[in-house]
Amino acid sequence: MAYIGETFDTGSVEPGQTSFDLLPAGWYPCQITESALKMTKAATGQYIALTFSIIAGPHAGRKFWGTLNLRNPSPEAERIGRQQLGDLLRAVGMPALSDTDELIGRELDVKVGVQPAKDQFEPKNVPKGYRAVQGSAAPSPGGTGSMFPTPPPNATAPAPVAAPAGDNNTPPWLRK
Repeated sequence: MAYIGETFDTGSVEPGQTSFDLLPAGWYPCQITESALKMTKAATGQYIALTFSIIAGPHAGRKFWGTLNLRNPSPEAERIGRQQLGDLLRAVGMPALSDTDELIGRELDVKVGVQPAKDQFEPKNVPKGYRAVQGSAAPSPGGTGSMFPTPPPNATAPAPVAAPAGDNNTPPWLRK
């Protein structure tokens, strides 16, 4: 037995709001918060393990996990994993990767899917696709990211319109 140095009272803390329900399938703005190179269970290959945190919307703060096969005895599994890694790198604007730590803190949109229950495991959320961050926070191609469009370079400002003279409904400072 070990004394914890206090009497912990459950009334002194609010209940946690963490939900482990599945996220609905769809695109989510995310940040990569953890990444590591790991050996497969059979020790015959390697994969990149990723933790994604949703950064906006009603599910902000939720996490989900994904893996990308880097080396695998199955050429098809390796090809798919490397293709997915390429998609992820393009989405975060990285032309190359040599250390998984370079991924931490990168933001992107992740398409989340639901993997059905398998053997003794429950259904889970899995990444199904990657793209650059979409929406108002990201500049559009050729745009400034501003909500006000940039006028074309040859545009001129419209000429001011003078109020008609003698109009009794026009304030005196606008009459000519």
